[in-house]
Amino acid sequence: MTRNKFVKDFMDLIKNVARLNNKCLKQGHSSLEGEVEDLNHENIKRGLYLIIDGADASIIDEIYTNKISFVKDKYERQFLTIIKRSLIGIHKKEDTRFLYFALCSLANLSKDEQNTIDSIVLRD
Repeated sequence: MTRNKFVKDFMDLIKNVARLNNKCLKQGHSSLEGEVEDLNHENIKRGLYLIIDGADASIIDEIYTNKISFVKDKYERQFLTIIKRSLIGIHKKEDTRFLYFALCSLANLSKDEQNTIDSIVLRD
């Protein structure tokens, strides 16, 4: 995965995570069921199904920690780490802004990249 693809995929992911987390906060985990198939990343889909099916956060952590351990590419590993943190945040129904800032801290974005994503996600 290239840096540009990582940033593009991160921006797509973070918008979806913010939207899904807000929905989960208002309507519960089961409300995510109709949202999963429209997502672009298989790893987030699988994790969301685990949440919907009632898996404990520790199981999600274990599965994704194992997956990450096998990934050699730096950006793919970083992206999967962000997905893992996203899933745990959604599972725990964390405040969306707190989750957003935690995810951005994992992405190592440039100031311009951060400003771009801030303007999209934090405008609400």
